[in-house]
Amino acid sequence: MPAGFTFNKSYCITRRCFVTSGMLGRCTPERPLMAGFARDMLGAMNLARVIVLALCATSATAIAAPKAAQLAKDRVAVAEKVYTHATAMMKSGRGTVEGVYLWSVRWLGADLDAARPAKQAFADHAARMTELDTEATKAKGAGAVSAGDAEAATYFRIEAELWQARGKR
Repeated sequence: MPAGFTFNKSYCITRRCFVTSGMLGRCTPERPLMAGFARDMLGAMNLARVIVLALCATSATAIAAPKAAQLAKDRVAVAEKVYTHATAMMKSGRGTVEGVYLWSVRWLGADLDAARPAKQAFADHAARMTELDTEATKAKGAGAVSAGDAEAATYFRIEAELWQARGKR
């Protein structure tokens, strides 16, 4: 220790904590002043906690990444299947144009989340909506679809072409 250095610590009986001289009575029961060693130990323990949490978070992210990619691929596959079923239901007269549109949009969202090139995803959605418009017009002529549904299909086609031109929704 340097010359002239004194270690003046006192124990505050009312607050039950160690304080430096001149600080007696200035500590609070919620946050008492601690001896230097105890404060340093708590700091070291907090640093250790931060390091452990950082390592756990890094390993959890590394483990979760392949799972997320697989889930995105699965989502695309399921959206495609449901879109196909919705289209078949509409053609048989038991489904709606709106249902086919919703599943095409969900398929588009799944494609974009699965890191598929946006240009291709929007082009495929526009092609599906063009096919829906054509089918709805044919079904309107046969009396299977209302005029409102046929107009909705035209709206959905135009919207898809707009999204394709913009490259975003």
